[in-house]
Amino acid sequence: MMSLFPRFSIDSIGGELIFKDEFTSWVKPFIEDLSGYNPVLDKNNKWWRIIDDLLDAICDVAEGIFLVGIPDIHYGADSLRAALGPQRFIQYFFQEPEEVKRLIKRLTDIGIEMFEHYYNKISRIQEGSITWIPAYSRGKFFALQDDFSGYLSPEMFREFILEDEVERVLQISRQFHIPLRWAYSA
Repeated sequence: MMSLFPRFSIDSIGGELIFKDEFTSWVKPFIEDLSGYNPVLDKNNKWWRIIDDLLDAICDVAEGIFLVGIPDIHYGADSLRAALGPQRFIQYFFQEPEEVKRLIKRLTDIGIEMFEHYYNKISRIQEGSITWIPAYSRGKFFALQDDFSGYLSPEMFREFILEDEVERVLQISRQFHIPLRWAYSA
């Protein structure tokens, strides 16, 4: 089965979804200049509409039978890394740190907007939530993740990730998944 997740969320902010094979989707890096990039969630995007309609259809048949999960969402720094490509992403941390912070904040806002949209859909048929992590939460459960964060120093993790993404996302969810070794190391 074709996988759209979580790449569709990046496609919905300006990326181009590419199918590498029958199981894998990816996003081609699409921004060159950080200062000219002002991401906006496009709810008219083809893949956003497909996922949204699919979630409605699943909710229609799931009530009282099985739990419906929140789609896997890339947000914040993970979205920015996909939009730039990993090499340029790391370069910009050093070359334009304030632009990186601005965009991480904006992309985190968009990720939270996506999450709230999906949570509102599933909460009409079930109490609590699940995500790609197969664990049930009686309340909101946003799977916090930044796959690249292991490449950052503890100081950079605290400055760019912990102080914005983690603290803001924890306002809507108390459970998370992230390599927290950086958050509390010396």
